Amino acid sequence: MSKIDAFTVKQAFVQDPKAGLEPANLEYPNLVVTLPENRAWSAFFEDFVVKGNNGDDKELAGRLEVLSPDLSTVLLGMDLHHVGIFGLDPEAPEPNADGVRRVKAELYCEEMTFEFRPSST
Repeated sequence: MSKIDAFTVKQAFVQDPKAGLEPANLEYPNLVVTLPENRAWSAFFEDFVVKGNNGDDKELAGRLEVLSPDLSTVLLGMDLHHVGIFGLDPEAPEPNADGVRRVKAELYCEEMTFEFRPSST
């Protein structure tokens, strides 16, 4: 992957007369990722969107990790569940590009779980 656009997970709260504010549902964003053009992504898009083979059994799972500055320690892990694709567009080539064609994939994600590992310093 060459780029993951910024995204925000939103947490709603409801007022409980006895307990005060209580956490309610989480709202998971769509993800936009830029990656090298690859026949596998095109085939996934063709099957999932165009042919309509998009049931739960065809959705993907994945993991994003935020690494420490030295790239050796995972500070935050995000497991992605029930991920599907709904957009796949070639990115315009940039001047002085490295010659690698890239695509921008738009994905939905129905659930994320987080694993936070505080720094020991």
